[in-house]
Amino acid sequence: MEYLSLKSTIAVPQTPEVTLTKSKARVKAALREAIATFKQRMLAWVEENSGRRPPVGKIPVATGYLKESAAEVIGQSYARGLNFAAWFGFAAEHAKYADEGRSPGSFPPVDEIEAWCITVGIPSEAAWAIAMKIFSKGIRAQSFFNVGVEYAKIVLREEFDRAFAKYAIVAKVSLS
Repeated sequence: MEYLSLKSTIAVPQTPEVTLTKSKARVKAALREAIATFKQRMLAWVEENSGRRPPVGKIPVATGYLKESAAEVIGQSYARGLNFAAWFGFAAEHAKYADEGRSPGSFPPVDEIEAWCITVGIPSEAAWAIAMKIFSKGIRAQSFFNVGVEYAKIVLREEFDRAFAKYAIVAKVSLS
């Protein structure tokens, strides 16, 4: 599955050595705070935008594995020194199909469908019929990933702005 990855290094203006050390300490503190709040807000977004039989643009939840896989990815975000990385995405293998849908004509993995059936309380014998239906009709796209990516970009920028203002930091942040 594709995921948003924002990495960069903060450029702190050159100052005398003592001031630079204090500036670096403030930048490190601000980065740690901004990334921690980014994680909280993105996990809250995933929670708020998940549900059974959600409308398009929302994260589908049947077993909860897709939603939990977002926590794994978002949890990898970090701030170390003057570097940071922020991640948004879903580690679950079926995330791509839930987001983009699946065209008719390709056969899905029956063993995965059988495991899903058992998890949600459907008789495992139904897996073959479900796979045949997916083969013939496909799966409708939920289109939730790009919405989350755009929100993640906004959240990250807001958190940097807030943390940098709190610590009185003037620095240039480039997201790539």
